[in-house]
Amino acid sequence: MQEELYLKKKIIKLIYEAIDEHNSLNPETLRLEKSPETILLGINGNLDSLGLINLLLEIETKIKENIKNDLSIIDELLLLDENGPYKNIDNLSKYILSKNI
Repeated sequence: MQEELYLKKKIIKLIYEAIDEHNSLNPETLRLEKSPETILLGINGNLDSLGLINLLLEIETKIKENIKNDLSIIDELLLLDENGPYKNIDNLSKYILSKNI
């Protein structure tokens, strides 16, 4: 359980690093807050579909480099589910953790 908590914190840290990169490349209106509740997909989110894919690719790269080499977190079917793993940062971190890292 303690290892899982450590891993979740590490995953969130990597997600926040990807958000920092995203924010540095985008205008203020498209920037994301670094919070577990930050909406990534849906009406109240700041990302369009391309922005979400780019962010997910950056997160995937960071996780591959820092935790596991063969992890894929992008699933086009999940993009259709506004309450799924891409809804917010908390859901995304739980989804990544569930991928048997």
